[in-house]
Amino acid sequence: NTQLLTSFFTNPDGLCALNFLENVLVNIQQAELNLQRTWTIAVDLYRIITNLMKKLEQRLNDKYFGSKTC
Repeated sequence: NTQLLTSFFTNPDGLCALNFLENVLVNIQQAELNLQRTWTIAVDLYRIITNLMKKLEQRLNDKYFGSKTC
């Protein structure tokens, strides 16, 4: 297991994947936290999901996945 982790963190592709996830997962986590609120109603669900989709689509269109990604 140690060798696997060492090879992942020393590999540029592994670091690239981590930077990508660090930047994208922030948006997903924020949407998840909004969905977990006890007072969320159906209108909020639509807004939360469409907002997440727009943010992810914008990153695709801008080709921005993090400043350090490959």
